[in-house]
Amino acid sequence: MMQRSVTFQTHLFENKVVKPHFINPICFGEDVAAWMIARLPQPPFVVSEPIQEDYGWGFWARVNDEPYWTAIAIVEDTIGQEWAEWMVSVNYEPGFNLVRRFLKRPREENLLMLCRALDAALHAEPSIRDIQWWRDDFYNGEPSAHPH
Repeated sequence: MMQRSVTFQTHLFENKVVKPHFINPICFGEDVAAWMIARLPQPPFVVSEPIQEDYGWGFWARVNDEPYWTAIAIVEDTIGQEWAEWMVSVNYEPGFNLVRRFLKRPREENLLMLCRALDAALHAEPSIRDIQWWRDDFYNGEPSAHPH
């Protein structure tokens, strides 16, 4: 699986009031997804509406016809805190397309293009701090300030 992950802290997004449409009480991140989507230029990205999951929210982004799932979740210990910590992963996800899944190799430059666009948006917002990118999964290995 080809993936990059980022963690960051901010007070910008809702993390206190559980909305009636939440699948469960930790499904914060709807506004994070909308914020990110609004900052991805179309083209080159083709982006879906936010989708609720049991862990939070996510959205699809196509980069040069490759599908990527961006998953957004709050660190549960920071629910209700002034500065919440968020986890976002960007994964190549071919779905049930067998040709894509077994025969087509994703291009890392497409993953990095999407991650760098998200990174630029995060770094441009003064109310977001402690941005740390992880090569694969969260807190695995050494973080970096930007995706690579």
